[in-house]
Amino acid sequence: MEKRVLVLVLETNPTEVELVSMQIRKAKLQAAVKRVGSMDLLLGAAREAPPDCVLANLSHPRFDPAAAIAASRQIVPGLPWIIYALNGNEETAVQCMKAGAADFVLKRHIARLGVSVKEAIEKRAAPPVQEAQAPPPAEEKPAERSLYQRIVESSPDLIAVLTPDGRREYNNPAYARVLEDPDILVGTDSFLDILEEDRERIKNLFQDIWKRGYGERTEYRLMDRDGETRYIQSNSGMILNDEGDPEKVVVVSRDITDMVRERQRTENLFIATAGLAGEEFFTALVQRLAECFLVKTVLVSRLSEGSRVQTLAFWADGALRQGFEYDVHGSPCERVVRAGETIVKGAGIREAFPRMQVPGSEAAEGYLGTPLQAPDGSVIGHLAVIDEKGIEDLPRKEFLLRVLARRGSLELHRMMAPLREPAPEWRDAEARLRTALEGVPYPVVMTDEAGMITLVNTRLEELCGVKAHDLLGRRAWPLVLRGGSWSLLKEEYEDVVVRPDHSRVNVGVYAIPCRNAEGRISGTFGILKVRPESGNSSAGG
Repeated sequence: MEKRVLVLVLETNPTEVELVSMQIRKAKLQAAVKRVGSMDLLLGAAREAPPDCVLANLSHPRFDPAAAIAASRQIVPGLPWIIYALNGNEETAVQCMKAGAADFVLKRHIARLGVSVKEAIEKRAAPPVQEAQAPPPAEEKPAERSLYQRIVESSPDLIAVLTPDGRREYNNPAYARVLEDPDILVGTDSFLDILEEDRERIKNLFQDIWKRGYGERTEYRLMDRDGETRYIQSNSGMILNDEGDPEKVVVVSRDITDMVRERQRTENLFIATAGLAGEEFFTALVQRLAECFLVKTVLVSRLSEGSRVQTLAFWADGALRQGFEYDVHGSPCERVVRAGETIVKGAGIREAFPRMQVPGSEAAEGYLGTPLQAPDGSVIGHLAVIDEKGIEDLPRKEFLLRVLARRGSLELHRMMAPLREPAPEWRDAEARLRTALEGVPYPVVMTDEAGMITLVNTRLEELCGVKAHDLLGRRAWPLVLRGGSWSLLKEEYEDVVVRPDHSRVNVGVYAIPCRNAEGRISGTFGILKVRPESGNSSAGG
């Protein structure tokens, strides 16, 4: 095409026009590119000198594609329009094409803009001809070729044929799910969609494939048509010509985004709970388990009285909720805590247990539940996952639930140690200690070596507004492992006690380490003093 053509660009940003001009020059199109800032200016320019093509930014203020295209074609019949945009999806593209646009180009695929302009101008200039259908080559078997074509086109994998410089020569229909219409992708640079952090590595690998003459498997990330990051696993191979020399590369790819994100969620689950203990462990467990399994409700409980359980942590609808006690009778939880069974039901849990009264299960469809057990095998609580959409991938999730239940069992058993009946020789000593603590005029707390509460006096109950049995097993203050032994982070510091009514009490904390014969910390003894500025004197001096 030797004739110099005129391209109008409806754009408010001159920098964008420079980028458009560069792409047109790359397409080896002799063109004068002129920016117009409004539709009135565009129509005026079209009357003065009819353009050969119009480009328009979809985000231009008050731009209506259908109205703009119709108005311009009253002046220049058949004038081709190409619309570009920073973001968009298949629906956006369809709307633009219905409005009369010749093409719709996302800015991340700006490299094909020049080719699109050139093709639109050539198509308008070319006289209409009826294409004769060429017969298939004599050596080909049409039935076999049709079979191979159907296999490729129906494959859920992404199949592409690339030229030696990495440009796309063919993409199967599966690409429409991730990028764009396969026909639009033809001729574009396959590396542009790859994230910048991975792009150079994949380019180098592509060049190595040509040098070696064979492909290999690799993983990388690309940006899909909606601007989201996708994880891709690709296998490549050489296509040889009749002389046996490499001619093109065929790449078969699979979108492994769901698998990668599932793996990341599982890793986050274990990392987030690895360094925690007691109440903090169970709080993190229900949240991370809900995020990992993509479910609505997760709870962990300890046995209470009769057929009742008390939740240690409860996650529902994306937030940590207030703990509660409930009766497991008539629910799958009953079989878990009474018979020690693991219940796995991806769907239909309501039909199987119509009397189910577990909070958060009003519209339950799927359920996973497994017991928490003491070292002797007795059930001391349970871990349950509930969701109203049903639960998939049951074998993997059941395995993870059982692993986490083992850790939860150890934590709950240790938390319940203060509640278990002490050995006879310790009963009198503990009674004397309790009496002594009641005589202290300040709130007092004792912990084990991990900082979990084992004993409190009445003044601490009054300060916290919580009974002793609800405080036992909770973390009192942070301890860290130093040189193989537990040490207090702070032996004297300021803190705030938040009561059940959400009132706050400022306190000074004095934590005294209790050491064993080897000099290691075996527990702590803490005194709390209410600060005058808190205005609360209900719990001692």
